[in-house]
Amino acid sequence: AEQLSQANQGLHTEILQRAEAEQQLVAAHGFLQDVINAFPDVVHVIDLEHRIILANRTACEAADREALAGSGLTRREVSYHRNIPPNDLADLCPIREITTSKAPVTVEHVHHDSEGNAVFVEICSAPIMDVSGQIVQIIEIIRDVTGRKRAEAERANLSKFPSENPHPVLRIAADGTVLYANAAAALLLAVEQSGSHQVAPPQWRDTVAEALASGSEQKHEIESQGRIFGFHVVPIKEANYANWYGRDITERRRIE
Repeated sequence: AEQLSQANQGLHTEILQRAEAEQQLVAAHGFLQDVINAFPDVVHVIDLEHRIILANRTACEAADREALAGSGLTRREVSYHRNIPPNDLADLCPIREITTSKAPVTVEHVHHDSEGNAVFVEICSAPIMDVSGQIVQIIEIIRDVTGRKRAEAERANLSKFPSENPHPVLRIAADGTVLYANAAAALLLAVEQSGSHQVAPPQWRDTVAEALASGSEQKHEIESQGRIFGFHVVPIKEANYANWYGRDITERRRIE
């Protein structure tokens, strides 16, 4: 009877210990979930088969699902809204690189939303390793950079306008340094298009000084190789330079 009582007591103690351990595990999992839910970006923890085993609230909202963990869905299905084979070259998931280097990786991808629209994302991935140093899981933070990419593309397109302009365009600093000259303007300066930091002729420098001093647009004409070019010189006082926008006015001058 005493032995039975001791066995029962030991079993009761073991049950209590297991229950306490389970409570601690639930609490730890809840704390981890709260931590990743605090991130405004998508956060996934995936296994080496790409299955999502943990996801934050943002990830669920982006996937239009109440839960992703334990759903059996792969990160490919959620990100591309279709299951892409691992060896498909269209899938640029950094898992292969991480498993080789065992180091964090940052890449940019194009994902698609539920309506098929392209979404530019930056993916920061890092390996989670066991005590033996083997990778068992990967954590990913996925940030939507669509707005940034579109802004970069817009800036790039805008920056091409002067270089694509068939008429001369220059930017000349207050000290006469030519900060920029497109191909048409470079011919006037007798320098290559890339030859910035040339010094403008004295008359040009005077026009820049007058425009900056008055804060108003000036006009300037240049004769070169039998042609006449009329320039609108626009001061940018806060940057201490003036932009020159020219046009060939030879025919107009001949008519006059």
